[in-house]
Amino acid sequence: MKYIELAFVVICVVAILHAFGRRLPVPMAVLQIAAGVALSAVATLDDLQEQTSLLFVMLVPPLLYIEAWQVPKRELLQSIKPVLGLAIGLVAVSTVVVGYGLHALLPEVPLAIAFALAAALASTDTVAVSNFAGRIPLPPRLRILLSGEGLLNDAVALVVFKVAVAAAVTSHFHAGDAAVSLLTVSAGGLVIGTGVALAAGALRRGLMSATPESVRIDTILSLLIPYAAFLAADQLGVSGVLATVAAGLWGGVLDRRHLRATTRLNGIALWGAVTLSLNGAVFVMLGLVMRQVLHRIDGYSRWHLLGYVALLTLALFALRLASTMLLAWWSRRHGSANSESLPSFTMQVVAVLCGVRGSLALSATLSIPLATAAGTAMPGRDLAVFLVAGTIGAMLLISGVVMPFLKVRPAADGTTSLTARGVHQAIARAALLAIDGDPLAAVSPKVREWAATWKRLYESRLAALESPGQATSAHRRDLTAQRELSMNVLLAQRRELARLQSVGALSHAVLQAVEIELDLAEIALDKLDWRGSEPA
Repeated sequence: MKYIELAFVVICVVAILHAFGRRLPVPMAVLQIAAGVALSAVATLDDLQEQTSLLFVMLVPPLLYIEAWQVPKRELLQSIKPVLGLAIGLVAVSTVVVGYGLHALLPEVPLAIAFALAAALASTDTVAVSNFAGRIPLPPRLRILLSGEGLLNDAVALVVFKVAVAAAVTSHFHAGDAAVSLLTVSAGGLVIGTGVALAAGALRRGLMSATPESVRIDTILSLLIPYAAFLAADQLGVSGVLATVAAGLWGGVLDRRHLRATTRLNGIALWGAVTLSLNGAVFVMLGLVMRQVLHRIDGYSRWHLLGYVALLTLALFALRLASTMLLAWWSRRHGSANSESLPSFTMQVVAVLCGVRGSLALSATLSIPLATAAGTAMPGRDLAVFLVAGTIGAMLLISGVVMPFLKVRPAADGTTSLTARGVHQAIARAALLAIDGDPLAAVSPKVREWAATWKRLYESRLAALESPGQATSAHRRDLTAQRELSMNVLLAQRRELARLQSVGALSHAVLQAVEIELDLAEIALDKLDWRGSEPA
């Protein structure tokens, strides 16, 4: 099967599984791995291993960038101490313990490869974490802790991974040199990523206009930013991973300040499709390569290999549980504001099970070179790929099976953040003040009539959110009727648009432009959560 055909089949499998597999009580990643294994029976991938470094560059930058772009920056800063404790401390401990432990258990695996494997497995998967965490009520601070850890430990672990791989290729490893290299490439990557984000932001603002072409160009540029940061840093010999993370963090701040609504909606839709496809493709590729990897591993029985996977899985869960319990103890002892993040042993177990590994760990391991600098085959590479893949699958399966049985009480939000209802109340009051104070509302009798209509609408919205009892029901009925009337008006416009198209009365360009206007109006109506479905 050729690469283009293979890519088409893989994306189709990912889409089909997401459409139907989400109804099953099985983690999506496990279904994707199983689909890849089944697909490997008809796909020949003997030469795919030579493209693994290219796969890393294609897959990792956009996944890291969107993680950094989406993470809540203010909340991350408020929880930065425990996040850094997990992202740096736990990664360091996991890398050292698992690396030396694996080398002691399997001396034929070089220490550098063992450290590369351990570093790859030290990074959690934020997409998988969100999938698990979305099924149970977690305290808001714990959600921030998990998402922030997932972002930062990806960056830290992949930087350590790159240093370990470089040592494996050159067959030279010195702890002091590795530490200096780690600091140098990390600092350089952060500087390059920040520079790329600022330059890209200035370019996008300069090209911004209200035309559809501007929206498309801006969306394309947003897809290129992670690759630009990664490749620029890689060319300069610093960390492309941290450069991508820095670009994503800055991009999330700059984009929310300067992007237009249509550009933002277009970008969110496209990025959602890209990340869903890439994450799913990684796990399908895992299943595809497993057959070839197993055939290339000599000298180990299947039971021994499964035993090594079980030991790695147990070690990673045990290290995470120990660090989580230490974090909870430290928070309670020092009266930290985040002490309620892990209030019970059950919640600590939830935090442990949410620390699953995923696409980035697998992509990194697949990028280990096939040969050393001397031209010899990289010792232990295929075994490392199998162990990482097996451990990822085992952790996903265990977390997916155990999580539904945990008894977790609904999360109590002890923060001072406004609820969705409170925000809608505040912005409705602001709308009323704007209508009353805007001199344009008195330009003419017709404009005054429109302003009065808008004012009554927002007064009804505010009353539906604030007033108890019968008054609330009456206002909600009125607002629901108003929404349905607006939807009926949109439907009538769509029917007329279709009629005009059928008789050839308008061009395709005009049709597309008007359809976009109607789509945005429908989206705005669909987002009116004040109708009563939102939490109080």
